[in-house]
Amino acid sequence: MFKKIIRLSGCSGTTIVKNIAVAILDATTMVVPNFCIFFILMEMLEPEPSNTKLMIYCALIAACLVARLFSVWMSFITHSSFSSGAGYTMRGNLMDKLVKIPLGSLLSMDLGTINNTLLKDVEFSEYALSHVLSYMLGISCVLLLLMAGLFVVDWRLSLSMLIGFPVAISLFVWLTKLTQKGKRRLFQSSDTLNNSIFEFILGIRVLRAHGQAEGDMLALGEKMKQARDAHLKYEMGASLAPAAFVIFSEVGFASLILFGLHAIGTQTLSLSVFLLFLLVSMQFFRPLTQLAILLSQFDYFNVSLNRIDELLGEKELENKHSKDPQVSCYEIEFNDICFAYEEAPLFEKVNVVFPEQAVTAIVGPSGSGKSTMMSLIARFWDTDNGNITIGGQKISEMSQSKIAQHVSMVFQDVYLFDDTIYNNLVMGQDISAEKLERVCRQAQCWEFIQSLPNGLETVVGEGGTRLSGGEKQRISIARALLKDAPIVLLDEATAALDSGNEVLIHSAISALIKDKTVIVITHNLSSVIKADKIVVLVRGEIEAVGVHDELMRISPTYQALWSDQLKAQGWQI
Repeated sequence: MFKKIIRLSGCSGTTIVKNIAVAILDATTMVVPNFCIFFILMEMLEPEPSNTKLMIYCALIAACLVARLFSVWMSFITHSSFSSGAGYTMRGNLMDKLVKIPLGSLLSMDLGTINNTLLKDVEFSEYALSHVLSYMLGISCVLLLLMAGLFVVDWRLSLSMLIGFPVAISLFVWLTKLTQKGKRRLFQSSDTLNNSIFEFILGIRVLRAHGQAEGDMLALGEKMKQARDAHLKYEMGASLAPAAFVIFSEVGFASLILFGLHAIGTQTLSLSVFLLFLLVSMQFFRPLTQLAILLSQFDYFNVSLNRIDELLGEKELENKHSKDPQVSCYEIEFNDICFAYEEAPLFEKVNVVFPEQAVTAIVGPSGSGKSTMMSLIARFWDTDNGNITIGGQKISEMSQSKIAQHVSMVFQDVYLFDDTIYNNLVMGQDISAEKLERVCRQAQCWEFIQSLPNGLETVVGEGGTRLSGGEKQRISIARALLKDAPIVLLDEATAALDSGNEVLIHSAISALIKDKTVIVITHNLSSVIKADKIVVLVRGEIEAVGVHDELMRISPTYQALWSDQLKAQGWQI
């Protein structure tokens, strides 16, 4: 457990030792005064009490009070610093991990699970490290020191106090294991509910349009009930372990009294020693309830740590070389590419070349693998076999940041961050005002930006909800123009736009693709008639490669797609 805490928190073993040392100091300052009070009482019962001894005991009590003030202050500082530093490290490592996980793996995860791990699990870990772990250490140290002192005074009474501990510990471990299934169900129900709430918020417009805004379609009420029931069921089961621990531990108190009375009766124990044990036992058994609860919370904390560890253990995109290779040209080539989504194969030994500074269109029926081909070029996924090269250099040997320098992507579904238009455009780059205006004019978005109340400082809302689809698309193209990457990937960039916006977008795209290696996915074949090369993709296989006139002769799929488009253009209501 401690090795896992050190590994995930990024804290050194020294930090753990420092926290333990503070806990021991705090425990010592709590325990010593109890024995001092006893010795003061015993000394005062003597026929001639020693003032020197009384002064020493009183001085020890005073010293412990002062030391306790320091230890409490130090405890607060060290535990808070430890927990906040651990939380910062965990969140940073998790965010770095999300960047490195293949996009396919990331998209297959439940959003609710990721959110709970990043927020709830890390937050509970911070709480556990600052409160649960520190209090556990403190209480454990108090109990150990009390027991060590009592063993020195009388080992027989000490053993009688511990008589119930073997059974108490065994029951606690057994009952805790029985709750593991309920604990997993609790986390799963929380993740499911969280995921449904995200889905509800993102789809509220559709739900309202169909009269399902109450959440009936997503069964939110049922999922909230399941989460509540899972929580109640777990709490009922989890409470048994600390209850059994406390009950059987406190059997030792009854054993202490019975054995002590018997020993006094047989004159093998002095009354003063028995009174000492009675006095100290109140300080011994009282914290056991809190310790049992803390142990249960610590077990819960272990589950949170495991979930964080599982996410950090997800497979990353590998960078096979520590140094990125230099790229001198931007021809893209697929060499015997094989790729499958889990158990569903898509590409099997695909070979195709996308020429440098030319426009290549990928066309084909839905589900044929067009967008996947784009994603493999951007290295959102790694191929199962074969190599993709840029200028002869394998992208599997390039880092994500290096590939990002070479590639710009314009998606059909544009995502803008809940920030200003300016920040969404520059994406952290240092761009001059003159260049920004020139690029925005090229992307046909300068006029509408200037018409907004705050211009470039207008906040667009999460996902760009305060802008129209055409405005978001032009912002996206301006962003790609500012990046000025030599490779441009366009995935249905003009789909679902009205004719006026489509004309503006085509003009913006013309500025974007000048002198670039361009790959276009489109269902509108009329827009790629003049492409330098057209690749026809069918069920993960390349049926034909050529230009429009050539494909109309040799590709049945292209012929069918062209025929369907002509029929669609003549459709009327």
